Amino acid sequence: MEQERSTAMMKKNFLPFIYKINSISNVVLQKIFKFKILLLIILIPWVALFSFWRITNSPIEFYGLVLDEDDNPIPGVNVIAKILGRKVVPFPEPADYFARTVRRKTNKEGRFKIKGYYGGSLSFYPNRLGNSVLYKDRYEFVQEGMPNYFRPCGGIYKGYLYTTIPGVKNPYIKLSAASPFVYRMRKLEEPTYLLKNNNRNAGISAKGDEHVKYYDIIKNIQYNSVETLNNNREPLTCDFIVLCKWEESNSRWAITVASGTKNGGVQFQNMAHYTAPIDGYEPEITFYVYYRGNKYGRADTIFLKDFPNEPLKPTNAGNDFPYGDKYKFYTKSRECEIYSRISMPPPSFYDGELRLPLHITTNPYAGQRSLELEPNISYELKKALDKEIKDAFAKDPNAIIPPPPPEMFKMPDSKIPQIMAERQRLISK
Repeated sequence: MEQERSTAMMKKNFLPFIYKINSISNVVLQKIFKFKILLLIILIPWVALFSFWRITNSPIEFYGLVLDEDDNPIPGVNVIAKILGRKVVPFPEPADYFARTVRRKTNKEGRFKIKGYYGGSLSFYPNRLGNSVLYKDRYEFVQEGMPNYFRPCGGIYKGYLYTTIPGVKNPYIKLSAASPFVYRMRKLEEPTYLLKNNNRNAGISAKGDEHVKYYDIIKNIQYNSVETLNNNREPLTCDFIVLCKWEESNSRWAITVASGTKNGGVQFQNMAHYTAPIDGYEPEITFYVYYRGNKYGRADTIFLKDFPNEPLKPTNAGNDFPYGDKYKFYTKSRECEIYSRISMPPPSFYDGELRLPLHITTNPYAGQRSLELEPNISYELKKALDKEIKDAFAKDPNAIIPPPPPEMFKMPDSKIPQIMAERQRLISK
């Protein structure tokens, strides 16, 4: 009896509260139902925009592996990538695309990955000098054949990346941890003493003529004929030749850079390498500069002979002086193998005349490919090394001079005469 009384009391106290909650719920549901059309009007555009975003932005899954020239992994390589894609709405900026920067560093196995992002493309930034995709101190990225732009695909190619690789017909690649994209870097040679000429300026007439320049890069001389002696009656060696020919029918100059020695060669890479390439040299390279009728100004592009419809853009000069965008040629000359880098700013026009400034960096030590200048060279040591090179090549155009060891750059000036005398005895042998 007591339990029944207690139950009746609970119903009496709580039933009104439950009825009230139920009434409020019914009102809320009625309101929601009443405005369901308005909710659909609000939600449908957002669903459509999100669907559009997912269609135009595909999942990005990139795996990379960085190896050196001996197939050893390189840890600690800095990678900076940019992901571009379509925005859902063009706010807060008016542009309808977004850009996201992704930074990675290779692990102890030389691997890195970019995963978990959506976008329309994946591209890699150049390094802090503007001339590399990957960078690490004392290493140099091997650009040849390496794409820096990838586009994620959808549909039947979902999970694939689209990119163009020279010599590879199928542009679709699928990467994974077991099958990464392999990049190459090479360890730089030790910095050394270099010959640098940054004031070379070959003025070429605009029309109706053919102009040839011959270059002796050791003696820092250019000449217009095949003469063999300079003003001091010393022999000249032609390290490379620049031939400019005006083609009236095409309104352009055909410019050929050729080797001046039998076993030499030239190559175009458009990058500021700090170690000269060991192979890949050709007897000559021809490129075109079109005349657009402008009397003054610069030619913004050049065209290689083998790719007449693909203009080439100059790249950042790296540590070349003066700074600015330049095209890059590399030369190998003489029997003793002298390596040089020729930096050419975009050709310019002056009163109808085509001008080609050439800035040349040369390693004068036989067979040495380092094109990185040691920054800590005193004025006295520079004078002594200049004299040593001048005297050696005055006697023999294929002089064999040992490169300065790194400790030479740290010695006091008082020891220079003694060290140079010892080097002279070594050279004489």
